[in-house]
Amino acid sequence: QIAGLEFLTPHAFPSHNPPPDSFFPAEVIGKHFDEPPVASRTSSYRTCKGKVVSCNCNTFKAKNKRHIYELQLYERGVHIAGFQEARSRVSKDFPLTHFYCISSSATKAGNYGCELWFAYDTPLCKSFTSKNFSILITEPRLLVVLFQTSGIQCLCISAHAPYYGAADLNEWWQSFHTC
Repeated sequence: QIAGLEFLTPHAFPSHNPPPDSFFPAEVIGKHFDEPPVASRTSSYRTCKGKVVSCNCNTFKAKNKRHIYELQLYERGVHIAGFQEARSRVSKDFPLTHFYCISSSATKAGNYGCELWFAYDTPLCKSFTSKNFSILITEPRLLVVLFQTSGIQCLCISAHAPYYGAADLNEWWQSFHTC
């Protein structure tokens, strides 16, 4: 769980004007920010409180497993979840009851596959669609998604590195660092 997330704001990009001080509703500021965000041209980040988890789910092929995970994450107020070994047959994005899911496919042998779940009730917005997501990389061991809404950009990564001692460990990390 990570309590402080950093999101890029519009003033990180010179072509955009910084948001007004009332950019976020008061209830969002009080619940999720250490202090009210202030538009600034000297900083390109704001800190926001949010719950993020990562887990090797060891396949979502089992009946009701995805639903059980979803309920537990929702009840605990998780905003973004990353999964490894989800083992989806194809890369796709789809709605769940409380989360929007984006997945990368497993290998032909049925191994790996990553997923990122985004709660519909996030600290920064109350609604979004598939148009708020840009899927940048979708590989069996790596899923990179850019989430954009209300002038916020959040780069989310679900990655599954080889085990320590694997022959391709260094090669995988070099590839990861260059993506």
